[in-house]
Amino acid sequence: MANPTKQVEKVQADIKPVAVMDVPTPSSTVIMTNQDAYLHERMKSQPASLDEIARMEVKDVQDTRNRLDLPPYLKPLSYDHTQGKGQFIFRWIYNKKQAVDHATVVKGWFLVNRRYFPDAPAHLWSANGGIEEGDAILSFMRAEQALALRAAPGKRSLELVKAQLNKPKEGGAFYEAKLDADVDGQDFAPPDAFQEGRNFKVS
Repeated sequence: MANPTKQVEKVQADIKPVAVMDVPTPSSTVIMTNQDAYLHERMKSQPASLDEIARMEVKDVQDTRNRLDLPPYLKPLSYDHTQGKGQFIFRWIYNKKQAVDHATVVKGWFLVNRRYFPDAPAHLWSANGGIEEGDAILSFMRAEQALALRAAPGKRSLELVKAQLNKPKEGGAFYEAKLDADVDGQDFAPPDAFQEGRNFKVS
């Protein structure tokens, strides 16, 4: 009969130590703000290694385009870029809550987003789903409504001027010069008036 002790010793001798490999622990990224989310997306879209970066072709980075110029994809839809043929007018809004609230709630502008323009290039969209440039975010409105907003200040100013001109002259808001040189106390100086350094008296 085989000795159990020797069998155990043989099994233990056959066991080989297993090398422990360093397994990288996954790192987590904490997203706190829209800017964090945007930077995280940009980093994920970058090349995976330095070798890929080294093999990239050099691009001409000269860009004379105004930062607040309308993206090319939206220009065919713009009233201002198509000599009045486009259906919408686009406008940059200061990207702060008070400014956005005033533009959208009071004025009626809509924020450009993927739902309205699903075919727009992916690089246009920021982390919050809009189109941003610096501290501005892009909005739009039907051309008819936006043109009415543009014309409103001038129309209102003209109405005020007409209202003042139609008021009685006495007590009106506009000064009316009295231009009778032959009457004392009028806005014309008397014929024999002398101005210091310049004598225009006719002899």
